Order: sequence, then structure tokens, then C-alpha cells
Amino acid sequence: MKKPRKLTAEEGAAIQVEQEAQQNRRKNFKRELLGMFAGIGLAMVIGSMIPVVRENVSLGVVVLWGGAIGGVLASLERFERAGAVLTKRDNRVLNYFVGLGIPVGILLLLVLIQ
Repeated sequence: MKKPRKLTAEEGAAIQVEQEAQQNRRKNFKRELLGMFAGIGLAMVIGSMIPVVRENVSLGVVVLWGGAIGGVLASLERFERAGAVLTKRDNRVLNYFVGLGIPVGILLLLVLIQ
């Protein structure tokens, strides 16, 4: 049986960075999931309390929109990073709008194609 070799400093640092990134992804996923469930709960309450929503929109649509909005609000940091990649600026508001505009633009493109 071979004896495992020792890692170099660069390899150890790379493994540590990858482990930290994996922990951050897990933390972000949990936060987004919590945001989605909170959005669904809030949407169900709003849908049952406001008669206009209850009469004009089905409960399924209200739940889907609530989950989507809750997930977006919980992951605004990722949208800011995506906007910063495109704008190359430190302006947080601009980066948020650009980051949120990416999926909106893709959805508009899909609607226009149909």
C-alpha cells in the first residue's frame, strides 16, 4: 500500500478555497430556499386576504409568483455579482438592475420568439 504524499502549499490552498466555495454555495442555497418558502407563504396569505387577487388569479399562479419573488429577494447578492461582471463598476444599484435585467431580457427574448 502506497503512502499518501503530502500536499504542496498551493494544492492545500486550492483545496481550502474549493471547500469554502462549496460551503458558500450551500449557505446561499439554503437562504434562497428559505426565501422561496417565505415568499410562497406570504403570497398565499395575500391571495386569501385580498379579494381582487383571489377572484382574478388562481392560487397556483400566486404561489409560483410568490416563490419566484422570494427566491429573487433572497439571492440579490448573486444578481449584484452578475451585474458587476457586465458593468465592471462598483455601483451597487446599477449592478442590481443589470443583474436582474439578465433573466428579464432572456424571458422577453423567449416571448418574442414565440
